[in-house]
Amino acid sequence: MFLEIVKRFRESQTDSPVRFVIIGDGSLRDKSSKMQSRSLGLSDALSLLRASEKTLEHFYPALDIVALTSRNEGTPFDTDRSNGE
Repeated sequence: MFLEIVKRFRESQTDSPVRFVIIGDGSLRDKSSKMQSRSLGLSDALSLLRASEKTLEHFYPALDIVALTSRNEGTPFDTDRSNGE
């Protein structure tokens, strides 16, 4: 779902380059995200980074938007952390 949104957003923003980053450590993330990004033509706009929960906070200052798309995150503490709370 997230990559579909990325594709639509990129198609609407043709005048400026937009980069997207998927950060996490899920076991299926790398393979499924790479395959889907290729099939959608997003490989040039997408970076996949491996990070543990402890190191996520180091990435937040460089991001303009944070989207928590996990189906398993019971309490999304990362959205609070991304705001500096």
